[in-house]
Order: sequence, then structure tokens, then C-alpha cells
Amino acid sequence: MAKKSRSTAEALPTPSAPAEEAAANESTESTESTESTETKMTQDTSVNTTPVAEDVALVTASQETALAAPQSALSLARELASRLPARYREDVLFLKRPSSEDLFNTVMGLPADWQERMMEIVRKTNPKKQGAHTQRAGFSPIELRLYQGTGTDPVRPAKMAPGGFYTADSRELGDKFVGAVIGYYEGRILWPPRDQKTNTGGEGGSSKMPLCVSLDRMEGSKYGACASCPMASKPYNQGGCNREVVVWLIDQEMTGVYELRFSKSSEAAGNALTKILQKSENLWDRWFTFETQERTEKDRRWFVVKVTPVSDPKKPELNNTPKAVHPLFESLSKVLDADVYYPRLADTYDRSKNSSDSSVNGGGVAAADTFNEQELLGNGAGTGDDIDL
Repeated sequence: MAKKSRSTAEALPTPSAPAEEAAANESTESTESTESTETKMTQDTSVNTTPVAEDVALVTASQETALAAPQSALSLARELASRLPARYREDVLFLKRPSSEDLFNTVMGLPADWQERMMEIVRKTNPKKQGAHTQRAGFSPIELRLYQGTGTDPVRPAKMAPGGFYTADSRELGDKFVGAVIGYYEGRILWPPRDQKTNTGGEGGSSKMPLCVSLDRMEGSKYGACASCPMASKPYNQGGCNREVVVWLIDQEMTGVYELRFSKSSEAAGNALTKILQKSENLWDRWFTFETQERTEKDRRWFVVKVTPVSDPKKPELNNTPKAVHPLFESLSKVLDADVYYPRLADTYDRSKNSSDSSVNGGGVAAADTFNEQELLGNGAGTGDDIDL
């Protein structure tokens, strides 16, 4: 089977500056995620299908851009802090979201071709329609999916070969790319049970929405405290919730800021990746290769994701991300904190407070009924037959 891949030779040119020091960890650590099409992570294909605007430019701070703060940093921090437990308030109150002027200056400090690519990222991460005056503004990463060869995902590019990555805005990335991580969190997700007679519910069934979501493995949106929830201790194949790692990354060619989920058997790959990241001073210090590999067992075939730190002993300076882009990566990471993670986390706690099933309110785990988590999960809420990450 012919498979498409992206060559690292097509990646961004290294700036004409002294070579970076070799990465401290030159090991060929790798992580693999395996998951058959029978037990794969489901995702909602109804998001990120809005046509993007044709023209976007980075402008001065007086004009709204896709990365412009939707409200003042201080008012945003206060509003979020009021909705979150005390353990988060210090971090939230001291959020340092870059202003639109700061971001503009950071982008203008990049080489010319990188400036153009960043402008394209801005267009993709906040598509807006002319006349859509009440459309929700703010930065949003693009969901990254893996095609397992089955399903009818309407955003999947036509005639795409199995085993490749594609995006929720219908772009094909091939079966291999290099990227840098700029953020992640460890959470939980609970799906409704599958009805074996009608083949509905559960992952891959007719119900596409999860029952409960946690963005910190401490509080669920429906059942409250994870520590007292019996679903948290049950295996996912016995009706329990799945642990997941959600990673935000930017590819080496700067085609977008992506959201990649690791759940079920792929959770181990996400956990191993985060352990590697913890060894670096910054999450974005190193490049990682993300690629897919085919697996077979009897008459079943599926694809796994392999994540490996880039390690070139002959050119060790290529293992690290160029320092010229570190200010940009740091700014994007702060934007993700302010515009994506903490608002989603606050939404989780709001839903928990208002849920009659919440264990923090003494309700325990009652008979579950599905509800729409699309807004809470952002690009992560999804349908499922094509996703196995």
C-alpha cells in the first residue's frame, strides 16, 4: 500500500545563527499507541467545518485579529478564577496572555517566510465569516485525526489512503510529520455504554457525545470528584472512563496548531511523551517525529502512532527547535492557556456544580443520560469511526 509522508527536507529552514546545542537527551525513546478499530476513540465530525475567511492579515493592536484577546487579560483572569477551585486561582490570576500587539511584534521578529506561515495559522485557527457578528472569537487549535480505513467522516479528504493523518478542516498531512509540543493536559472521558443488540451508544455507536469529561483528572463535568466516582476505578472496557492525554503541537512546516488526543491503549504513548517533555527546560525545546505504523492480527488491521524525539548524531543542532521561534512558541502556549485550557476547565467545574449527578453534591453516579459536550471539548468532541489515537 502506497503511503504518503512529509519529508523533513520540506521543513522550515534553519536561521543563519550559530548552531544550537545538541539536545541533552539523544536517546531514541519512542512511544507507540495501539488500538484496534473495535475499541477506538470517537470524535465528533461536526466541528471545524465552517469555511474559512479568504483574507486575514496580522495588523496593529487597535484592530481585532484571530489572536487578539477576547477581553482584557485582567478581567479574563478574574472571571476564570471566580469559577475555579482555590488551587488554580494563583495560576489563573497571574496568567500572562500576550496582547495582540505583543503577538504582532513577535511575529514580525521572525524571518519573512515564517511571518507568512504564521499569518496562515492565524487564519486557520479562528475562521470567521463576514457578517457573523456574534460568532465566538478566540484562538482554537485544529483537531488532528488518524484514518483507520473505516467510517464516513465527512471532513476526511476524498480518496485518502488508510494510515494517514488528516485535520478537522479537511487537509491531509500524510503518515509522518515533525512537530514541537507547546502544551498538554491529562484528563478523563466517559462514554455511554454500547447496546449490543442495537449497536448504539458507546464509542462508534450512534451516540457521539461523552457522558462526563475531566480536564484535570480531579473533577468531572457530570459526576463531580473523580476520587469518589466509581467510574474512575473501572477499566474502560468494563464501562469505566478512559484516561487521556491531550497534546497541542505545531508542525515543523508551520501549517497549523494542532490538538492530538491519546486515549485507551494510546494513553501509554501520551504518558511517555509527557515524561520526555518534562526533562526539557521548555516543552518546545525539541522536535518530535509523529508517524503511523500498520499492525495486523488475523483478519484485523489497524494503525498505531509512533512518537520519537528527533535525534541526528551527525547534525545534533537539528534535534532542537531553532531559538528564533521560541518566543513565538512561548506566546502560542500562553494563548492556549488563556483561551483554551482554563476556559474549558472552568466550563467543566461549572457543569459539575449544576449537575444533579455530581458526586460533589452527594448525588453519586446515577443512571446516565448523554448531553452535549461539544462546546466544552472544543475541537476534541468528535465522532468516531475514523479516529484511533
